[in-house]
Amino acid sequence: MTSQISKKGLEDFRRRQFAGPNVVCGSSDEILNNTATTTGPTKGLPDARRVIIHFDVDAFYAQVEEVRDHSLRHKPLGITQKYLVVTCNYLAREAGVTKLMAISEAKKKCPHLILVSGEDLTPYREASKLIYGALKIYGPAEKLGMDEVYVDVTREVQMRIDRGAMDNCWHGHVHCARNGVTSDNIHRPMDLRASAADPAVSQTGGAGAVETGCRLRLQVGTAIAREARAALARCPGFRSSAGVAHNKLLAKLVGGLHKPDDQTCLPADEASAFIAPLPVRAMAGVGYKTERQLQDAQITTVDQLRCLPLDQLSKLLGARVAQFLSEAARGRDARPVEEKGPPQSISVEDSFKACSCFSKVETVLRVLAPDLLRRLVQDKEEFGRRATTLRVTWRHQGAKRASCSSPMPQEVALQGMAVAHKVQAERPHAAGLPEMCSVDLRAVPLISSRGAHR
Repeated sequence: MTSQISKKGLEDFRRRQFAGPNVVCGSSDEILNNTATTTGPTKGLPDARRVIIHFDVDAFYAQVEEVRDHSLRHKPLGITQKYLVVTCNYLAREAGVTKLMAISEAKKKCPHLILVSGEDLTPYREASKLIYGALKIYGPAEKLGMDEVYVDVTREVQMRIDRGAMDNCWHGHVHCARNGVTSDNIHRPMDLRASAADPAVSQTGGAGAVETGCRLRLQVGTAIAREARAALARCPGFRSSAGVAHNKLLAKLVGGLHKPDDQTCLPADEASAFIAPLPVRAMAGVGYKTERQLQDAQITTVDQLRCLPLDQLSKLLGARVAQFLSEAARGRDARPVEEKGPPQSISVEDSFKACSCFSKVETVLRVLAPDLLRRLVQDKEEFGRRATTLRVTWRHQGAKRASCSSPMPQEVALQGMAVAHKVQAERPHAAGLPEMCSVDLRAVPLISSRGAHR
């Protein structure tokens, strides 16, 4: 009882301090079906009844280190794993440092670059939990990696409209299709940025053919995005960018247009023209293999994709994928924001110079085991679950993966924390090893203490 009172008191304080949302019962579908002010989608446009926000924490690893050590702020900072700078803050990027750049090259580009090891992912996982916890109070939330979160704010938007708690203006940028976009990463064409040649973005545009209530919902959505980003910046202290749209596809695509520390909204009547010139790889669900299949059919842009009849697309990619991409090419995406819950397995993976004899296998496992054991203990404390199987997967460079598994050793289940501390103390230094052999140590499946799958 004391714990429940404490949690309620903390939540009440958070609402007073950060002007948090009004949590109501019922799903987004219930709000949509039972609210008189909600109308159906405009013909040919995305379903404009929902409001989805995509949050992306800027330079996540670097910000985590800056929050842990405030002296790193306002200095060029790179996060390293083995011999690479895996990511860096924006001051380092301005000096020419890029993701996955060799440390030696990064130091040439930016001699004053401060390097912090990112081999231990524990602080990043903990920060990810804080971010998710701060955002999920605004509505159903879905994690996308450690630094990205979708939030369905449809209920919150409707509550504010019903109360008249809105200011009838846009917050942040409102993207118009005539404003150019570009991608600064050839390997990730979905990471879009507003064109430098067209910096002026309308703050009041986007009316067009879209019904007034739909525009109002997006306006309220931009206010919620600004509020949530401000709350993240205050506590736990992370700057973020956000995209506001009527579905997950569009919210993610526009979220990075004005990074860092900014937000962008895409009205429904701008969606079709916005995505038409994009490469097909920018679409959700299009990976390397699907992109190659489409390229073989002379389809490289979204506009070309939407011109292909559904039956032909189904023969090429299969009915399920074809149906989704046909809708996505028109800016429509019915995927719900789903709270996925805890993972069904926990794994750690790393790469090593060699792993060809038993002594080297033992060295590799002593590097991987402490992290796995710590996470198993944390998972048991948080969800009351235990792992039943231990699986080891390995792959030599250029070879297929191989794996074997066994029941989880009882000493791990009974003395996990003690074993974790013991192995951590004996853990050898593994930095600087070239990426030649990949090993994955996985605990699966995770079962609740009552024996039911979670």
